[in-house]
Amino acid sequence: MTANPYIKQYLMTAGPTPVPPAVSQAMAAPMLYHRAPAFDELYARVLGRLPAVFATANPVLAFTASGSGALESAVANLVGPGTRALALAAGKFGERWIGLCEAYGADLITHQPAWGARIDPAQVDRVLEHEGHIDVVFGTLSETSTGVVHDIQAIAEVVGRHDALLVVDAVSGLGAARMLQDEWGVDVVVAGSQKALMTPPGLAFASVSERALEAARALPGGRYYFDWART
Repeated sequence: MTANPYIKQYLMTAGPTPVPPAVSQAMAAPMLYHRAPAFDELYARVLGRLPAVFATANPVLAFTASGSGALESAVANLVGPGTRALALAAGKFGERWIGLCEAYGADLITHQPAWGARIDPAQVDRVLEHEGHIDVVFGTLSETSTGVVHDIQAIAEVVGRHDALLVVDAVSGLGAARMLQDEWGVDVVVAGSQKALMTPPGLAFASVSERALEAARALPGGRYYFDWART
């Protein structure tokens, strides 16, 4: 069935979201060769503006991938066999952290309240205290499957006291919910282009602290396309 061009179409879904007319018009421009100076200039301009979106001084890495690709980049760079990881999951995409960590051989601990629950920072503190040393904690800013926004600021404070890295899935939250990466002390924030950023699907982003980059450099092998050092 052909859409009526005189009736505005609405996407009432969790994503992708509608894009502004200016974005659609920009997509109609002639294709750029990705090794041409014009593309280099455009790419540098975009990368230069992204840190403000993440509220960070970190460089923001960009991949051609889905939001799940952004998540996998974090796990691929920070998790190997035996890495002590804690995944906080209260919905479908929190559970994706679990699947990714298992795929990369983590020594995985999970904290899984019911779907729709808000992660309690005090409970995270108790888990970290009980488990001893944890290398990296994976959490979610806004859980698409339930609509719950988690208190990343408080979680970051707890994780920082235990000297673990904190990685946050902000695929559906960045641009819609408050996310102050540097101020809150979040090591890695990953996101995608297709939700609150109001651009088409296809780009994944990772804002990575120097501490997380150092941890990635110390983790041998096991990745290529998502290797932060190559991006």
